[in-house]
Amino acid sequence: MITNNPTEPVNAANSKYKPQPLPDISKWSSRFTGWSIWFDVSDSGHGASNSPQDLELGLLIAEKRVATKRIFRWTALFVVIAVILGVLAFLNFGLSTTLVLGAIALIFFCAALYRFMTWYLNKDLKIGIFREGFALTKNGKTQKFFWRDLDYVREKWRKASFEEVIQENRHKIEIYALNGQKVEMDRTFENIEEIGGLIQLAMAEYLLPGRIETLKNDGTCDFGSFKISRYGITYRDKKFLPWNKVKELNVQTIGQTTLTISELDGSKWTTWATENGGTVLNLRLFLILAYWLINAAKNNVTDETDETDALTSSEDQFDGTEYCKLFVTKKQAQKDSQRTLYVGTSKQERRLVVKIPAGVKSGTVYRFPDYGRPNPKGGAAGILNVEITVEAVTQFQANWEVAQMTIGVILFILGMIVLISESAFDLIMSAALAVLLGGICGTLISIRKRWAGVISGAIGGGISYFIHIIYLILMYQFFGRESFWNYEMVVMLFISVLPGIGLYMLLTKKRNKKNT
Repeated sequence: MITNNPTEPVNAANSKYKPQPLPDISKWSSRFTGWSIWFDVSDSGHGASNSPQDLELGLLIAEKRVATKRIFRWTALFVVIAVILGVLAFLNFGLSTTLVLGAIALIFFCAALYRFMTWYLNKDLKIGIFREGFALTKNGKTQKFFWRDLDYVREKWRKASFEEVIQENRHKIEIYALNGQKVEMDRTFENIEEIGGLIQLAMAEYLLPGRIETLKNDGTCDFGSFKISRYGITYRDKKFLPWNKVKELNVQTIGQTTLTISELDGSKWTTWATENGGTVLNLRLFLILAYWLINAAKNNVTDETDETDALTSSEDQFDGTEYCKLFVTKKQAQKDSQRTLYVGTSKQERRLVVKIPAGVKSGTVYRFPDYGRPNPKGGAAGILNVEITVEAVTQFQANWEVAQMTIGVILFILGMIVLISESAFDLIMSAALAVLLGGICGTLISIRKRWAGVISGAIGGGISYFIHIIYLILMYQFFGRESFWNYEMVVMLFISVLPGIGLYMLLTKKRNKKNT
């Protein structure tokens, strides 16, 4: 197939494209490979087997186990649904209804059993993230991996939600070692998102020097769907785009990670490449290099000295002062507490205990001399400034918001069913009650945009009521009955709320544009 896209150059000798300069990463900050600050990491287990000292992986940063609470919550929910459907199946609803309800109850019971077995087979599952690697424990056996011995990581996730209520949530991490070993992790672990972020960051920092060396030798770095050289970026071995022709690289994380690359001379309605982030190997490392080379081309950098001046804002003389924010919950802020920080390079961290008095306010700053960055010329280290940030929303408040949404949805469904089928009021009064019901339920459902919920809920409630009235009139006019089957009204109810949902989305979209 003939294409008008330029092909990737082999080396500098035969390339008509300008090679971009590479960064001096010795001046970059690194959490895993360099000097950094870690909060509330575990320093326990010194006398136990497979402790951080036994594994020789450095400081234990995070430890995650099987997501027991989440698994048992789903198990309990499926059991309750199965029991309710099972009880209904034994009531006198007719043979066909009994069989349908019984089959659905069996499906939910099997789902509950599957969740329980998932926990039982993985009850000792544990992963420890260290500064120099990670350790995975399963079935009583522990495997350890050093970051330097890993080849690449691929992270796939998908999350669909409405008003912060999650409808679908999948997450999978695949890690490949240089010796061919493969490790897979999914949402069986608690906080899988945090695990993925730490693994991506660690591998990016450990692999970055080698990739920089490859690019210096006019080599190409393979990231799966994309390949990067000093001259440009290649997409799926089919299209090549020089760095000075790249307009921008965008990363969207709505529902899943999506990368879009637009061409400088391309149409504003199209993109040069659009790719799911789950197909990109070592995604964080790819973004670090791609953003650097794009910015280098835009700033027309000619060598590494100019590049450093153009793309970094750091000064030649660094005073060693460091700033960090320490997050505390409202409960912790109400009483005396303390937090532990580890400051320094791997296996040479200094332990710092920050004592937080009761009633601390957001914005409070504590200064710790000699805990900042070390002085490269010798002498005392810089000053570490720790700023306290108190949480704005507690977990109880977040759970209450979800409960409000659930109550709003149930109240609207039940209220509309009563108004449509059992109301003793006339048409005007019933319509007014539908508007009132929609406004109240819209307020409950729209957590952080109450005004939009009131307006769209009230208007949507009225529209929903009249859609049902028109539907009933047409059914009686043409078929002499109000429905063909008992649950048809429920289906119509869900269809009739679409105008209200659309109005809510329109109002919030206009408000967001106005704020920006």
